[in-house]
Parts: sequence; C-alpha cells; structure tokens
Amino acid sequence: MKLCFALLAAFASCTAFATGMAARESVPREPVAPNAEPTADASPFAVHGYGTFDVLSGYEFRGALLNDEPVYWTYGELCAAYADLVSVGGWLAQSTDMTCRRKAEMRRMNEWDFAANARICPELAEGWKLGLEAGHCWCCMHGLRGEVARAYSRPATEIYAILWLENPYAVPYATCEYGYDAFEGTAFSFGLRRAFALPLGLELVPKVCAGGSDAGYNATLYPPFDDSVGTGLTFVQVGAELNYWVTENFGVRAQASFSAVIDPDIRDAIDACGHPYRNEFVCGGLGVVFAF
Repeated sequence: MKLCFALLAAFASCTAFATGMAARESVPREPVAPNAEPTADASPFAVHGYGTFDVLSGYEFRGALLNDEPVYWTYGELCAAYADLVSVGGWLAQSTDMTCRRKAEMRRMNEWDFAANARICPELAEGWKLGLEAGHCWCCMHGLRGEVARAYSRPATEIYAILWLENPYAVPYATCEYGYDAFEGTAFSFGLRRAFALPLGLELVPKVCAGGSDAGYNATLYPPFDDSVGTGLTFVQVGAELNYWVTENFGVRAQASFSAVIDPDIRDAIDACGHPYRNEFVCGGLGVVFAF
C-alpha cells in the first residue's frame, strides 16, 4: 500500500495544498518510507505513522482561495495495520496564518481538524490493489472570517469515503463527503496521480483532479454564499510534488498547483466579491515529511 500522497490530503489536498478538510480529498499515503522493506519474520501487525510540516503560499480548499497569505500547515496520522490489508487509526491537521494583511492576526491558528478512519486494501492481482477508506471528521475553523466563518461558527462534523486503485501505471481515485451538523451538504471529487522515479533519488508526482458539490456545500464555501448555485462541478486543479527521502524515515518536498473555478455562477460571484477569492490562482510551498 505504498500510495503517493491531499490533497488529504495533505491530499490534498485531489490536492497537495490541503487544509485539514482537504486531507480527505486525496489518495491516502501509506505511512511507510519507500525504501522500507519488511523482514521475513515480521509480525502481520504493525503501527505506522506519517506526518508533514509545510510552509504554503496560500490557504486553499476545493478551488477556493480562503487566504492569499502564507500559512504553516501541519498534518499527522497514526494507524494500526494488519497484514498490509486493513488498518484503523486517525489523523490530525492544523493550519496557522504565517502572515496576514491585518498585523493583529499574524500567526493565528485558523483551523484544527481531526478524524477517525478505517482502511481496507485487498490485492486484486499482482501490483493491483483496491483501496477504500471511510472516516468521520471534526472541523474547527475558528480563525476564518466573513461568510465562511459564519458557516463554521461551531465545529463541523462530516463523514467521508475515499476509493482508489493502486496499480503500476497511475492511481485513479474518487472521494465523497457529507456534512451534517454546522452545515448540511455533499461534495465529491475524482482525480489521477502518477509517481515517477528520477535520478538522485528524487520522485516526481504529477496529478490532476476535479470536484463538485451541492447547493448546501456551495453555500458554505463559495461566493455568493447562498443556495443559488446548485449541484455540479465547481473546480479543476493540476499540480505536482517533488519528493526526496533523505533517510528511510525523513524526507523533504516541494509542491505547486494551479486551481480554477469552473462554475459560471460562482465565477461571477467571485468577480463581484474580490479579495481574497480568485477564479484562477497558483499555490506552492516547501515542507518536510517523516514516516515510520
């Protein structure tokens, strides 16, 4: 289950520029460094951990640019696995404004998210595995402002599922999430990613994804912040990661993506709303990764 990670995620997030919510928008990354090989007498039970710390140029989620100033982004997960087949665990994500146009809000934590999940990844044929993750997520977005802040005035609770097909060529995946507390709405995404081994131990992971949501979800995330925009595709994104594992358990990475809102009603509302929302934008960043 050596899958290359949003978003989740974080993902993330179908995107590498994930908030905690976007961590469940990406194919899960098996929290084992790529050079780690099991020993012959290894127990079928194992505990795995995976974490990242990134400095990103913006705060993006599902094609919406919620903050165009740099942020710190931290993500960690822990799971107990059996025979590389099933696992249970959870993840924690946190975002902090690195800078802000309002000096009083610099270095302010704007989001805490945590989730419990379970995964199963049976082998269909040699080199082919079908993966499924299901989980429950709690999103605490207390640092946001404006209409989005009002939508998340109390912790949002969501259930989500991710389906992916690991194979020697490219990994397709699909996600679905449903919010039922602070807001009620459904969102979905689908994408494709592929890892390429480069000289000097580098790994390049290009990816592409698209996603959509219903009126309830759109009202919490996109201008004009009401239910006038119905169910449909809302954004597309293309991006890439460049990874380098310094040791079996520690690596560094760079990432970049281009996102575009494609729903015409949302695009018109963004044009009228202005900063910080944009119809097209680029995000990027640098970070460190650890795994065991």
